[in-house]
Formats: sequence, C-alpha cells, structure tokens
Amino acid sequence: VVFARKIDPIVNGISNMDAFRPVPSIRTKIPTAVMLSNVQLIKDVKTAVLAADIIINKYGFEDYRLLVYGAQDRQRAIRLRS
Repeated sequence: VVFARKIDPIVNGISNMDAFRPVPSIRTKIPTAVMLSNVQLIKDVKTAVLAADIIINKYGFEDYRLLVYGAQDRQRAIRLRS
C-alpha cells in the first residue's frame, strides 16, 4: 500500500488557518491520523476508532496509527467497547 498525502486536515475552531501550512514532505513512514479534541461523546472518538479498524483490517494498513490527544475531565464516563 502506498502512503501519500491525499487528505487535508479538518480544522474546526482555528480562526487563522493562513498561519499554518502543510509540511513540504511527509516526516513519518507510518500512516498516522491525529485527533486533537476534548474526549467527549459529542466529539465521536468511537467513530475514529472504528474507522481505524476498517483502515487496518479492510484496506491492509498494518502499521496505521490513530493518536487521540485531549482532556478527559469534561466527561469522565467515556469508554470504548469492542
């Protein structure tokens, strides 16, 4: 599977996107998605995990990474179930 930049970031809540630019070259050999968000039900982290399952098991990305960064203090009851 070829790893290439084929998507753009989804940027909610950033008022000045002109201050940011994509890096000129990919700096990782492992396909990686990053979610920066408060970990709440409304942010739908579960769907990101389910999408990672499809990416790995249906499309064969054995080395795919999903990194989720965010505070959990707003809604402590979130648990991912298999």
